[in-house]
Formats: sequence, C-alpha cells, structure tokens
Amino acid sequence: MTGFNTRAIHVGSEPDPVTGAVNPPVYLTSTYAQDAVGVIRFSDYARGDNPTRAALEVCLANLEEARYGVAFASGLAAKTRSCVLSPPVTTSSWEPTPTAALIAC
Repeated sequence: MTGFNTRAIHVGSEPDPVTGAVNPPVYLTSTYAQDAVGVIRFSDYARGDNPTRAALEVCLANLEEARYGVAFASGLAAKTRSCVLSPPVTTSSWEPTPTAALIAC
C-alpha cells in the first residue's frame, strides 16, 4: 500500500475475523471486562484506550509517516496534553504566530 488514498482507506482497518466487516466498528462502551483482577485484556476504561480510536491513530500515523498517532476527544484535551509534554518557551526571540498563539501554554 503506497498511495495516500489507499492507505487512508485500508490502514488500521483489518477485516474483523468474526464478521468479516472491513470497517472498524464504533465501540460505545465505557468499561471492558478483565480476564482476572488486574489482568487487563485490552483496556480497563474507554478514556484510556478504545479500539475505534486505536484504529484511527494507526491510520493517521501511517498517513503522516510517523511512528505513532494520537487522537483526542476535543481540542482542549489536545491543547492540555501538548502543554504537559512541551517544555516552556524560554527564548526572548520567540514571536507567536496565529497557530502558536492558539496552543501557547
């Protein structure tokens, strides 16, 4: 799979082994069963991970030619995470651009 359009459609959406569905299902659950106490099969709570979001992240990472992709539920969540991960700007020559001003912490 080399073309952008082909990758956009196919990456992250392997056919379901049970049903044969080619599109990832939308999981509307908030919690997941554990195999035993503390033995988590996929995730324990949907805010931490979700199969639908995981498929989107794999696809976006592939399209951006990145190792990982991260999807957020809102712009505020993305901004908060970027502020936690980004070091503060310490240079006096930094001038905010419109985009940088939107995400400045």
